[in-house]
Amino acid sequence: MDNMNRENMGQRYCALIIGILFAVIGLAGFVPGLVSLPPTGAAAIPVDTSPDIYSAGFGYLFGLFPTNLLHNIVRIVVGSVGIV
Repeated sequence: MDNMNRENMGQRYCALIIGILFAVIGLAGFVPGLVSLPPTGAAAIPVDTSPDIYSAGFGYLFGLFPTNLLHNIVRIVVGSVGIV
């Protein structure tokens, strides 16, 4: 029985760490200094055509990962599920 609890604790710690990571990355997407405009060679995404939920907050997080408002919200939700 003790061995079984030890295995569950390892899984819980892993979920906690990944949850914290997702939550931090999701919150970082709302910090304007960490989100940059797409580079010149990036794929064309029509964010100028109509301002909708997809184009809101569009940019590259840390200059590497494409992100927008929906990505940030999903990351925070997934992170909070992992933390709980």
